[in-house]
Amino acid sequence: EIRTLPLPHSNWQVRVAFDNANAQAELIPEMAGRIVVFSLCAGLALAALMALYMEQRRLRALHAYSRRELLQADSALRAIDDRVILTDEHGRIRHINRQAAQLLNIPSGQARGQMLQELVPPLADHLDSEQNANFLLQWPDDELIFNVSRSTLDEQLSAKGLVWVLRDVTEEQRSLKVIDETRRRYQEIFEGTGSPLYVLDLSELRQYLDNNGLNDASSLEQWLKDDIDHQRETLQHLPLTETNQIGLQLFGV
Repeated sequence: EIRTLPLPHSNWQVRVAFDNANAQAELIPEMAGRIVVFSLCAGLALAALMALYMEQRRLRALHAYSRRELLQADSALRAIDDRVILTDEHGRIRHINRQAAQLLNIPSGQARGQMLQELVPPLADHLDSEQNANFLLQWPDDELIFNVSRSTLDEQLSAKGLVWVLRDVTEEQRSLKVIDETRRRYQEIFEGTGSPLYVLDLSELRQYLDNNGLNDASSLEQWLKDDIDHQRETLQHLPLTETNQIGLQLFGV
């Protein structure tokens, strides 16, 4: 339907060629499609935002968990007496605990990034080996002795490197040295005498006599006289543990 509107004071007319029904039939599907596309895009955008938000929450939780684990690990490293040094595959220090920093006489933060062979030159010979190692180290310009345990990082980790654990064994090594020196002196005295010496183990004899109810010298003497087999059995419970060269020559062995 074409509507006509007369213009006042003229013979002109305005004809409206707009077809409402036809316009609705054309525009509504087009607008509906646009609305659907807009709604779909909005939904996808909202889903993407929700996914990003959940991922951000997960990353924050993971970061917090990792931070707690690092703090706990650092607290554990601070609590132990051993010196712990972590280096990368090139020998550059990545982390040291407080005890190691005190040993190197350098702050922990300043030690990170420095080369291990520069701070501890004796360890330079053990950097290139790929195998785990355990060795003693005499600390430079000091009387300290360390048992050094070097291990590679877990193969599942992306970062490669070494973990060095230095345990102070100075007192232990001194004690072993004293024991060795005492044993050497004892051996010199034992072999230097002009008489044959024999060391007998009496631990089995004591149990043997107790089992036979022999608690004094008189009963033992009478018990040995009663049967010659008692003497042989008694000698079997007196093992010879040590003798000197003169004692061996006396036996002819």
